[in-house]
Amino acid sequence: MRDPFKRASRRIVRRLGKPVVITTANGVRIDKIKGVYSAPEEDALVKGRKGGLALKTRSATLTVCDDDIDCRQLSTDWRIIVPHVNREFFPAEHLNDGDGCTVIYLADALTPSPDMDEQGNESKWR
Repeated sequence: MRDPFKRASRRIVRRLGKPVVITTANGVRIDKIKGVYSAPEEDALVKGRKGGLALKTRSATLTVCDDDIDCRQLSTDWRIIVPHVNREFFPAEHLNDGDGCTVIYLADALTPSPDMDEQGNESKWR
């Protein structure tokens, strides 16, 4: 007997997910993956220490089926391209939800700035 939660999670990703492209550290491209991309629309102010306010930022996430990708090998050297939002990310962290899916927390991919010198230091004054 199959677990109904795993079956439901897989069905949700298969129906709501859109194709994403994952490139591993070795340059191997994985094209046949669907994932549910979720990005926060706004940041929230939360109560901080000593009565102050703190800005709580939420990062974008991608939910994929465990059957599609082996997330134990997932590293920050991988690149995740989400074509329908035209953005590239790297996986900052991942969490197995226990029901057949993995939630990957995405961070913006670092792109070289035109103000960077050969050592990676910014050359413009701040």
